[in-house]
Amino acid sequence: INAASNITAFNIDTTSVSVNGTEIT
Repeated sequence: INAASNITAFNIDTTSVSVNGTEIT
């Protein structure tokens, strides 16, 4: 459950990066 909470916060950033198709920089 703790991991899911962290992923949610990163999900917002990951979504933006995903559109670009670039890894998290």
